[in-house]
Amino acid sequence: MPKPARVCHQAIFPAIENTIAVSTAPDTAGVRCRSANPAAGPGRIIAVDYVRRMPGGSQSQLLRCSDGEYYVVKFQNNPQGKRILANDLLGSILARKMGLPVGDPAVVEVPESLINRYEDMCVQCSRGRTPLHPGLCFGSRLPMDSRHLEKVDVTQVLDVRARADSSWIENVLDVPGMLVFDKWTYNTDDRQAIFIRDEGSTTYRAVMIDQGHCFNGVHWNFPDYPIWCLGLYELVYSSVRRFGNFEPWIERLETEFDIAVLEEAGNRIPPEWYDGYRELLLGLLERLDRRRADVVDLLWYTWKTIRRSFSDSSLVMPLRPRPPISVPGLWFAGKRF
Repeated sequence: MPKPARVCHQAIFPAIENTIAVSTAPDTAGVRCRSANPAAGPGRIIAVDYVRRMPGGSQSQLLRCSDGEYYVVKFQNNPQGKRILANDLLGSILARKMGLPVGDPAVVEVPESLINRYEDMCVQCSRGRTPLHPGLCFGSRLPMDSRHLEKVDVTQVLDVRARADSSWIENVLDVPGMLVFDKWTYNTDDRQAIFIRDEGSTTYRAVMIDQGHCFNGVHWNFPDYPIWCLGLYELVYSSVRRFGNFEPWIERLETEFDIAVLEEAGNRIPPEWYDGYRELLLGLLERLDRRRADVVDLLWYTWKTIRRSFSDSSLVMPLRPRPPISVPGLWFAGKRF
């Protein structure tokens, strides 16, 4: 029996962008890396053909690669900065380690000959067009069967803003884990996701994409303003009735990560993506390791700031044996916490 078709929606909250793709892709809930050991991290592949430009501030490109799959590829000279690539790769590896539904990451080598063949493979800015730089780039695999890419069907865009509840999201219990991840890594962008639906189904499965603005983007610091990255979460947290929804994800963060795990993930980042400043990368990983103990408090600060994000006004923070968090200069709407 053939597998049912799937519909993919890409949404950037709170706004809705892009189109709906129909494919016969296999289940992508347990997204895979391009390596023999999926838990180990991404492998390296080569871009072989250009498809089209993608929307967004990084001016990424959709490319076909040597493994026969299609990837959304970010280049080193993108307008948002070179470290965005390192953030995307490191964030994707760590999210996968937490067990979150995240797009397949890969290091994509883009040859200069491919860039020279297509005039649209460039960075557009107010001063004109600049060719994209060849070399090692970050890629995120499209969660659809590449054999059916030419049959992409543009249909009605799902306007998630019109939905009164989160019943349309099949894996809604993964969303608290996404917030745990975003608070830990200090994602300053609204949480972006692709929604995948089996043909005939009324529910969608969310897959996280775009970790480029984790670690405060190119700054690699953690100011910790609680308002950040709440677009998706304000929509779906009618399903969060108690702090216990966060507990499985907090436990994984506390028990399955340490500095050795973080350094192993960091070793997979090409040095040119952070200009070879190994000390800066190690400093980032050390701060990430220390922040694991602060995530509960960061979630609590977020709840105090945006109470309407949660359905139960009596939601209380559990008593957990941990040192208090120190968040210097935590401000929101003119009020200091």
